[in-house]
Amino acid sequence: MRAMIQTAIGGVEVLELADVDEPAVERGGLLLRATAIGMNFHDVEARRRGDPGMVLPGIPGTDVVGIVQEVGEGVTGFAPGDRIVALTRSGGYAEYVSVRAQTAVRVPDGVSDQLAACAPTAGLSAWFLRREFLAPDAESVVAYAAAGAVGHWLGALLREHPGRKIGIVSSPEKADQAKRAGYDIVLNRTAELDLVRAVRRATWGYGTDLVLDAVAGPRFADSFRMLHPGGTVVLYGRAGGVPRLDEMPEAFLDARRNLGLHTWFLTRAVALNVKAINPALDELLALLAAGAVEMPLLELQLSEAPHAQRLMESGSTVGKVVFRP
Repeated sequence: MRAMIQTAIGGVEVLELADVDEPAVERGGLLLRATAIGMNFHDVEARRRGDPGMVLPGIPGTDVVGIVQEVGEGVTGFAPGDRIVALTRSGGYAEYVSVRAQTAVRVPDGVSDQLAACAPTAGLSAWFLRREFLAPDAESVVAYAAAGAVGHWLGALLREHPGRKIGIVSSPEKADQAKRAGYDIVLNRTAELDLVRAVRRATWGYGTDLVLDAVAGPRFADSFRMLHPGGTVVLYGRAGGVPRLDEMPEAFLDARRNLGLHTWFLTRAVALNVKAINPALDELLALLAAGAVEMPLLELQLSEAPHAQRLMESGSTVGKVVFRP
């Protein structure tokens, strides 16, 4: 079969299309013939910094939609021919993928393979972030990368929440898309001279309850300055670079403000909540079936994965990148 192999840690030149053996179906698992493969910023991070879940050389990729070819020992409820979406630890950039039945569900009629491929990593990230950190009575929430795949899912999942949803993006084009995704207010961080002041204006001068930060980088301290006393920053990505935690702002170190910082990773959330994955995926797919998620798609061939990762690193992608095997 054809697969995109990551040979080492480095630039996109370490990604090579190759012919490799098909994986074997494992006990408790399913073997899929892939029809759509989702790309995530996690794939870029795994290439640049490594991933404990993937031995090199290895096949990256965590989001796959496909047709069941074989059912592993001990698996019930699935049969060859079923159309499945699954979250896998690695191995997704391939024509055939071995997945765990514990993190796989059927794709409902009316949801395309390409849209279903948006659900595992991005959809589950938004689902867990909402469940674990957003209080029902929160007056506002700020989400960075609001035009990305996780940002679109957050826009959909938070639509019924009574608090003000504030999205932060990096271009006027992304601002338009974030508004369509469901945010009440959208701020362009490359145009705002004072992003903290803009957030405070949007929250009646009070500051926000929660900042969901997938960007970090040199402006990470701003996330704490946006909070009102008792507020929380959740760091769940670092698209803008690794944050300097040794340069925390006075706002965070002031005990009187009682601010919180959580670091959050989907792999850990999945490990601790395996039984929640399939119901969560079913909920996300139901939103897609109802047309409640307006997710822009960039469809490319798997052979174009190096180009796609360059685009994502540059910050020029909107929504989800999906590969055709």
